[in-house]
Amino acid sequence: MTKLLISDVTIMGSGFCVIGLEHAGTILRSIRPLPQRGNTWMVFPHKRGDILSFRLSTLPTEGPHKEDRPSTGILGSTVHVSEAELVSYLRRAEVAENASSLFRCPVHENRRGSGVYVEPDSASRSVCGCELHNIHLQVFPNVVRGTLLLPSGEALRDLPVVDRDWREFIGRASQKTTGANRSNG
Repeated sequence: MTKLLISDVTIMGSGFCVIGLEHAGTILRSIRPLPQRGNTWMVFPHKRGDILSFRLSTLPTEGPHKEDRPSTGILGSTVHVSEAELVSYLRRAEVAENASSLFRCPVHENRRGSGVYVEPDSASRSVCGCELHNIHLQVFPNVVRGTLLLPSGEALRDLPVVDRDWREFIGRASQKTTGANRSNG
């Protein structure tokens, strides 16, 4: 049985992608526990900061998602840590200072669409955190996009915001129809 500290819950198609931190000796590493069937959790009532127990496969996975681990589902939950505690754990996990160290390979700007991409076979990981010097969010009717400024000075432009909590927060904030932060016209 493996305990994971849930660090991210993102929207992926019609389901949720979940990332958790696993203690691996003296280091923390990110794992993407998969549900019993499929690649996304259709229902995931847990939140960032929850510690959940899984029975994870030990077989390595192929493809671009190097941290995927099939599971037999959630076996139980223990405690919830505060956002401040979670951030301290995330800072001890994988953290990149520049674009190429995010996936340990060259990152390319998508000239025909938005965001950035890597060649799937060149990446040695698919999950990594990063320190930010600045973030710029743009809210459109059906999508939120962000630009991140990394410590290296590199900007990652036009990235879709897929974090479940951020999307819910922005959705609630955009329902406000008057006030200084909302256009009346």
